Amino acid sequence: MKTLMNKSGNWGIVHHDNFEVSGIKKEVESYYSEWLLDTSRQEQYITHQNTFMYQLIELDYMWSMKEDVVCNKKNSFSSEKAIQELSDIYSTLENHVDGRVVRCEVINMNPNSRVRDHKDRSDLLYLSRRFHIPLKTNSSCFFTVNNQTVNMLEGNLYEINNIKWHNVKNLSNENRVHLIVDVLSNEYTQKIRFE
Repeated sequence: MKTLMNKSGNWGIVHHDNFEVSGIKKEVESYYSEWLLDTSRQEQYITHQNTFMYQLIELDYMWSMKEDVVCNKKNSFSSEKAIQELSDIYSTLENHVDGRVVRCEVINMNPNSRVRDHKDRSDLLYLSRRFHIPLKTNSSCFFTVNNQTVNMLEGNLYEINNIKWHNVKNLSNENRVHLIVDVLSNEYTQKIRFE
């Protein structure tokens, strides 16, 4: 998995590995009020209006690498199995990138909806490596990055080149749920305080 991905390269989606996520999936499937704790993402960004977020680790999307900032743990899972699975994911990705997890969120996408074509902008989103792990999906969900379309499989780890044009389509009658983890190389974390 030790692949160095240059976002200026002409790639879209890379499949890396897979993880055990049955504990996380089971816990997330029971959520209702958790999806309403923070609705800022879908309210602030029209691109994400058809999604809900449960945020685990937060660093402001608009952070500039010149600014001192705090990276907070906002929420957590409750079952020991889900907590251990997430810990394994974090340690694997931090080792892979030689960095720190600076954002992590569970994103629930509505049935029969889409995330419009867009590119991510900001120092954080440009410099960090963005990983998706599907927790609940089906054969009618499609993720496209830089004209590469993939039907992502549950428990598999995908890295996306989020500074390229990308969009998502959920053409099914079911919600699609992904864990998204942003990892920032240690060379960029000097002004970040982790709490």
